[in-house]
Order: sequence, then structure tokens, then C-alpha cells
Amino acid sequence: MQDTRINFAPKRDFYTRADLVLILLLAFFFGLGCLLNRGTGELVAVRGQETSWQLPLAGPEKTIEVQGPLGKTVVKVGRGEAQVISSPCPDQICIHSGRITKRGQGIICAPNHVSVQVLGKGDYHALTH
Repeated sequence: MQDTRINFAPKRDFYTRADLVLILLLAFFFGLGCLLNRGTGELVAVRGQETSWQLPLAGPEKTIEVQGPLGKTVVKVGRGEAQVISSPCPDQICIHSGRITKRGQGIICAPNHVSVQVLGKGDYHALTH
């Protein structure tokens, strides 16, 4: 009977000890990064084509209308979250992004040139263009 195997190399274990150590180290550092990045934001930066705002994330709920080339994008900020409520962009991806609450999260409405970003404690003192 003929042997039809293409590769005649000897079979070895899939993982060696070094592979397992590397995987465990990567998992540890990934978990550590996730735990350390859980900081809640304090400010929300809303940027339009010509204007920008910084609002407290935990403050009272505010609705902002940001004018862009396609029309007005409406952003709601307050009670610990920010979200885009309505936008004239064709795909509505910014609306489907949902609510953002943590430092570093953001929503971008690229067709209408509007961005919303949660800023962390002490990270920024002013916005510049």
C-alpha cells in the first residue's frame, strides 16, 4: 500500500513550553491593560467643522446641534454618557455606535465632519485645532 502523505516530517506537539509561556504572558498583559483602562471620563469633546465644545460627562443632560456640510448632527451629552441622536449622513454609523462612557472612546460622523470623544481626568486642559 502506498503512503499518500505529502509531508513526511515527524509529527510534534502543537505547543511547546515557550509557546505556552508566551501565550500566558500576552493574556496577562492584555488583561492588565483592560483593567487599567477602565477609567471613566470627565469631559466630552464635541468637534464640528467650525466649532467645538467641552462638556462635563456627568453633568445635566444637554443636546448640541453641530452644523456640518450635510446638515445638523445632534449630540446628547450628560448623565455619564454621550451619543449621537440624529445625523444626515447616509449610513447612520455614528448613530448605531451607541453610547460612550469611558475615557478614550469616540464617535465619528465622517461624512458630516463631526466627532465626539470622551476625555479622561487630567488628560486635557484645552482643545486646540
